[in-house]
Amino acid sequence: MKYLISNSFSGIVTLLLTITLFPGFLFAQSQEDETTEKKSTSLSLVLTRKAGGDYQMKASLAMMTETGRTLLKGVDITFAGGDDLSQIIGKQKTNLKGSTVFTFPKDRLSLPNEEGFRTFGAVYAGCDTLEPTEDQISVKDLMIEVTSVEEDSVRSIHAAAWSVGNNGDKIPLTETDIVFYVPRMFSYLKIGEATLDSSGTAVVEFPGGLPGDETGHITVIAKVEEHDVFGNAEGETRVGWAVPARLIMKDSYRALWSQIAPTWMIVTLIIMLAGVWGHYAYAVYKLVKIKKTARKLST
Repeated sequence: MKYLISNSFSGIVTLLLTITLFPGFLFAQSQEDETTEKKSTSLSLVLTRKAGGDYQMKASLAMMTETGRTLLKGVDITFAGGDDLSQIIGKQKTNLKGSTVFTFPKDRLSLPNEEGFRTFGAVYAGCDTLEPTEDQISVKDLMIEVTSVEEDSVRSIHAAAWSVGNNGDKIPLTETDIVFYVPRMFSYLKIGEATLDSSGTAVVEFPGGLPGDETGHITVIAKVEEHDVFGNAEGETRVGWAVPARLIMKDSYRALWSQIAPTWMIVTLIIMLAGVWGHYAYAVYKLVKIKKTARKLST
């Protein structure tokens, strides 16, 4: 009897504790779920004014973790313009390296603000687990003109950089480094560097021996990089001073390292392939013969 009373009392106490504490547990659990922090993200934007006047924007998105930065692929990045980024330019997904490149054509550029700056930005809207983030850059337009000059067998590349004032007059860019490149398959090859003088011009000598296309032409790019006011800007020209790319075919002869294999190797390969396919044919012949023999025995 005492045992039954004790068990009943324990059950009642357990039931009361469950009724009292269970809602608090659910509330605490819901509070914990609601206060779960989203992982922070980092977005960086690189802006370059191309030779034709278009603006190229490269955005890179990463998630910040305890071990470092994790690149985010297949995520939508929105590109915008204007002081408040209200002009939506376009949207693209990041690639496997967590970056994407978007080109904003010059004919869609809005007017600069009163100080002559244009503002461009990249925005990531975020999701249930990641925080939103954005990055923006404000720059002035910088024009770079690149020309080639040949005097007394000396070949040189000239670059002139200037911005346009409120009155439409040219304001030369001075005391600034400008770097000269030629494009290669996966990157740029630096061929010279100079400082813009008081007139906004710089000159470098064109190096000899650079390979070009079939006609000996090559593109030369002059770039002002990471300027505080103008950011990245470039101009380009095409010159015919490179070495023409030609496929020179020497008289072919049979060797292991030539384009035509030795005769003994060709004969050996034919014999080996003939032996392999001969075994296949013999095996098929035997299978067919076994099947016919089995039919005869069964009848």
